[in-house]
Amino acid sequence: MARDAGAIQRRTLIVAHGDLDGIVSAVLVARDWHDSWKEFGGQAETLVTFVQPFTLDKVEVEEVEAVFVVDIAVNNRNPQQTLDFVERLGDKLYRWYDHHHGWEGLVDDDERFIIDEEALSCASILCEEDNWTPLAADATAADTRQGSLSKKADLIERACKADLSDDSVREAAFYWLLGDENQRSVLESAAERYAAIQAETERLSATYQVTGNVAVVDARESERNYDRTQLLLAGQGLAPFAVVVSQNLRAGEDYLTIATRRKDVSLVEVFGLPSGAPFRVSIPASRLDEALGKLNSL
Repeated sequence: MARDAGAIQRRTLIVAHGDLDGIVSAVLVARDWHDSWKEFGGQAETLVTFVQPFTLDKVEVEEVEAVFVVDIAVNNRNPQQTLDFVERLGDKLYRWYDHHHGWEGLVDDDERFIIDEEALSCASILCEEDNWTPLAADATAADTRQGSLSKKADLIERACKADLSDDSVREAAFYWLLGDENQRSVLESAAERYAAIQAETERLSATYQVTGNVAVVDARESERNYDRTQLLLAGQGLAPFAVVVSQNLRAGEDYLTIATRRKDVSLVEVFGLPSGAPFRVSIPASRLDEALGKLNSL
C-alpha cells in the first residue's frame, strides 16, 4: 500500500528484554501504537532492539522520534546507568513498562513509567490495554515457569535459546507475531538447533550437588550452550533453591544465577539487591559461600 504523502510519519523504537515476555510485550506495544497513530492520521515505522538492563548504554536513539521500553528492569549493579539512559532519551521516551522490583524512589513522579511490581509479567500489564490475552498468558507462563506454553510460544522459546546472542531470531519472532509468516522458517531452523542445547542441559543437570536447601551446579566447564532456565528448574526439583555457577562472557566474570519457587521468599531482599525478580537473581560468583549460608538458613 502506498504511503499517504500528507500523513504524519513517526519513527518509533521499542527497546525490549530478549526473553519471551520481552518479545510479546514489544509486539503488544507495536500493535497498539500502530493502531493509535493511524487513528491520529499518521503512519509509524517501528524498529525493535533487544537488550539487557546493563546494555542500555549501547542503544542508539538518535534517528527515532519516540521510544518505548518494555520488560527492562533497573540495573541492580548500577541504577545510575538506568537513570542516565532515561535522561538521554529525554522527551523521546513515550512509555516504560516493567514488572521487576527496584523502581521505588527513582521515577515515582514520572507518568511515563507504568510499573507494577506485583505483575507476573510485563505483558500482563499491557494486555489490559491491548486485550491480546493468549500471548500475554504465554509470556506469564514463560516468566514464572508455571503453566504450559502454546505451540507458537514454545517454538519461539526454543528458537531464541538456540543462540542467546543472535537477536535476529528474536526479531524474526517479533515480526512473525505481528503477522509476517515468512519469519516462521527462521524460527523453525533455529529451533532444530536447540536439540543439542537440551542434551547439554540434561548432562549438566545430572551433576547437581545438593547441600541442605540448595542444589548447586557448576556450568563453567561446559564447552557447549545450555538452557539456564531449564537447568534451574532441574535444580528446583532437587531442592527449594537452585544455583547455577556460570560465566558471563560480556562482563568477563563468573556469576551465580539463583532461583526458587518458594512464594514466601524474595531473593531480591535476601541478597540486598536494589532491583530484580523476587524468584530469580544473579550475583557475582564470589558470593557463593554467602549465598549457601543465607539460603540454608531460610
